[in-house]
Amino acid sequence: MRLVPVPVRKYAKGKPLPIDANFRFYVPCSITRDSIAINLDNYMISVPSYPKECPVPHPFSYTIYLGNNPFADLNTQLRSFVGGANLQVRGNVIVMKSDMQGALRPMTTQDFFFVQRMVVDFPSSRASTPPLTRSQSKKCSLLAGQGSLKQSYLLHINQSRSSPKCLALQFISMPEMALELLSWSDWSTLIAFSRISKYGRDMAQLATLYRIRSEVAPFVTRIKFQDFMDMLHRTGGGIVGSVPRLMLADNCKFMMKRKRYAPADINLLVLQGQLQEAKSFFKTLGYSKWITLTVETVYKGVVSEVIEGVRPASPGVNQATVNISECKGGLFETVVTAPITALANLITPLSVYSIYPGLIFSKKAISSDRFGVSFSRRTPSSYTFECTNAEWTAPCRFNCPAEDRRSVGDKGVGIFRWSGRFDVPVSRFEDTDYLLGENVIAWRLSMRCRNPHCRNYTPPAVF
Repeated sequence: MRLVPVPVRKYAKGKPLPIDANFRFYVPCSITRDSIAINLDNYMISVPSYPKECPVPHPFSYTIYLGNNPFADLNTQLRSFVGGANLQVRGNVIVMKSDMQGALRPMTTQDFFFVQRMVVDFPSSRASTPPLTRSQSKKCSLLAGQGSLKQSYLLHINQSRSSPKCLALQFISMPEMALELLSWSDWSTLIAFSRISKYGRDMAQLATLYRIRSEVAPFVTRIKFQDFMDMLHRTGGGIVGSVPRLMLADNCKFMMKRKRYAPADINLLVLQGQLQEAKSFFKTLGYSKWITLTVETVYKGVVSEVIEGVRPASPGVNQATVNISECKGGLFETVVTAPITALANLITPLSVYSIYPGLIFSKKAISSDRFGVSFSRRTPSSYTFECTNAEWTAPCRFNCPAEDRRSVGDKGVGIFRWSGRFDVPVSRFEDTDYLLGENVIAWRLSMRCRNPHCRNYTPPAVF
C-alpha cells in the first residue's frame, strides 16, 4: 500500500467535501459524447458509520467510489485481505474519510488496517447499496483527501501491471473513447465491434447514428434530423443512392486516398400514397422549386412517380437537391432493382441494408449486363463500374451478379439494426427481416458471371 495525491475541484466555501474529489483520475466513469451531466450517486456509496453496531461515537464517516468498467479484472489483492477471499471486486475502489461536518480529512498509514476491514465487511453491512463489483481498473485503490493536489492522499494497494489486453478493454469500455475509435473505423470494424457485447452494440448503433446524420447534413440540418427520421417512418420510406453508399464506404481504403466525395443529392423512397407528405416536409426545410422527373426505364416497373426539389442557396446555406420516388410495391423490391451494385443499399429509420455487402469497400461496382438496361450517372462519382468481374480471385458467394436470389431466407443481405426508436414490425417469415419479407422478391443482377472461381462462371465465349 502507498499514499498518492488526489486533486479536488474548486469548492464554493468551507472545506472540500467528498463530492469535490476528482475521483475520475483513479476510478474513471464514462458518459456518452452527448451527455453533459453525470449522476454521482451511480458511483458513490456513503458509509456514515463503521462498524455500524459500535456503541462508541464515530469521529469519521466514509465515502466509497466505484467505477463502471465491465472489463476490469477481478482484484486478487483485495481478496488477500482477512475475510475477503470471496469478494468479487473488479478494479479500483476509492475510500475517502470525512469528519462529522462532512469535510475531507487526510488519510495516514494508521488507517490501513481499519479500511481493509471496512471494504471487506461493507457489502454485508449495507445490503441496500450496490455491490463492490462495478469498479474501474485492475488495481484497488483507497482514497482520502482534502484541499488540493498537494494535500490529498490516496491509499494504493499495489498489483502487477495490467496486461495489454486488459488495457485495450479498459480503453474501449469508455464510451467517449469507443465512439472516437469507431469514428475512424470502416463499416466492417464497426459491425465487428457491435458483436462484442450489448455495450459494443450500443456504441456501434450510436456511431451509426452519427454517420447517417453527418451524411444527410447537407440536405437536412442536424436540428431537423430526428424530424426527418420520423417522416421516413410515417411514409414507410428510406434513403438510397449515393448517401448510403458513401456512409458504408466511409474510412475504407479507396475513400481515404483522395478528397472525400460529396453526394450531389439525396434520394428517397416512400410507399404508395406518401409522396405528398414527404414533399410537404421538405418544403418546410426551404425546398421551394419542384419538378416531376421521368422515371428511368429500369425502374418503371417498381416506381410510379419521381419528383425533385431544390433548396436555393442563401447566406450560410448551400443549394441542395432531393429526389423522392414513390414505390408501386415495397422498398426492398425497388432497392434490388438497382442496375449497379453500388446503388443497392438502403437506410431506413430502423436499419441499414446492403444487398452486396462484400463490395461496399471496392471502388469498382458491377453493373447489369442485361440487354436494354441503362441508367444515368453523375460524375465525379465515388465508384467506377463494369459489367465483368473476371479479375476476382475468390468465389463470389452472395456477391455473384448472376446468382438467382430470393428475399425470403436470403443470407447474403447485410442488415444492421441501428435504431431502437421505433417498434420493429412483425415479419411474415420467422427467419427473415420484416422488410425483406413484405413481398417474396426474386432478383438476378446479370445473366453471366465472369469470375472463374465462381460456381456460376460463364466462359467468355458463351454469351
